[in-house]
Amino acid sequence: MRAFCHISEFNEFGYDILPSMILLSEKLVIWSPSGSQIEYFNNTNKTYFTRKNMLELIDEGYVQIIGRDSWISDIEFRNNHSWIFSKWDNDFDGTIKLWSREDLSKATENKRVIIDTPENGFQKADDFLNNLNNKVSVENLKERISKNELPKGTSEKIIGKSIEQQVRVALRDIFNHIDARNSSFCNVSIEPDEWADFIYEIVGVETQIYSQTSEIKADKVFEILDVMRKFQDIKNFKSIKNMLKFRNLVKYELVEMANSKLSVEDIMDNAIASGVKIPTWFESLRPKSEDYVSLGFIVGSVATLGTSLLDYIMLAAGTGTEIFGRDTIGKRVFAKVNLLKVKPTKFKTPFILAFGRDSVTYGEAKSLYNKLIQK
Repeated sequence: MRAFCHISEFNEFGYDILPSMILLSEKLVIWSPSGSQIEYFNNTNKTYFTRKNMLELIDEGYVQIIGRDSWISDIEFRNNHSWIFSKWDNDFDGTIKLWSREDLSKATENKRVIIDTPENGFQKADDFLNNLNNKVSVENLKERISKNELPKGTSEKIIGKSIEQQVRVALRDIFNHIDARNSSFCNVSIEPDEWADFIYEIVGVETQIYSQTSEIKADKVFEILDVMRKFQDIKNFKSIKNMLKFRNLVKYELVEMANSKLSVEDIMDNAIASGVKIPTWFESLRPKSEDYVSLGFIVGSVATLGTSLLDYIMLAAGTGTEIFGRDTIGKRVFAKVNLLKVKPTKFKTPFILAFGRDSVTYGEAKSLYNKLIQK
């Protein structure tokens, strides 16, 4: 999927969840990032990314930038802008400007940088305010403003303004945001939770005209990031790049999690309970009499259908490598059973996130088991 993110509206949270947004997306389309903001969050340990890292992801096709030409190209506009992170950074912004010119003739999906049309958000906001049918929506917006239930980026813009100006600026942001989503040619938009439901509520029937994307709430993306951190030591940009090598193996399961109304934890539990089956080769280890004992079967029996993630990991990977019993004259004998290279029947995400593949050895599963116990 192509996913749109107006990253400045999230403040530092947007860069915190950036690894999971990239892993979820065929291409992540980011609205007008700021090089100085990225560097600030990196220096204050709010993100693993530097300006150079972001440029690398753009150039390699994982991330695409979209913005208005005034932001992408106009140094004077940027340096005179009121936002603290708007100042022009030639290493970052100069490169993006260059790419925008180099890619003008390319198809939209192949561009590193998309130049959007000039905004008309204030005009749409005024039209909306002048329509008496929108009175209830405007009152709802005022209530959200009073409770500070707006994206951080919008909240920062309206500080010190009258309530009428606050409403107008918030509406302008809504319409500009929807226009930007559509210009990005994305089919999914990742939204701050306090924003996602309200976009539909405020725009009302016009949503059918303006909005061409479905929405994923940011908190769900954070849940996915939390899952990723259980299986991967995400500690720097290099570890994120390593995860991208197996993105195609895991992204569909992660997208299903993101689109579900259930929590990621509940999705895991349900998938494990319904999807894990003891394979036939494992059933063959079932002891035929009391004389035979199977370590693998004992552990597997405790796990049953895998009521916990830890049990599932050990069951799916094969927890026994040796069985023993007695021969016809009562002599104790051992038989080695090769339970390596096991593929889970369903829900391969834990293994892929941990090892980059969906078949693992007993030793790998054991190490993952121990790692999760420690966490």
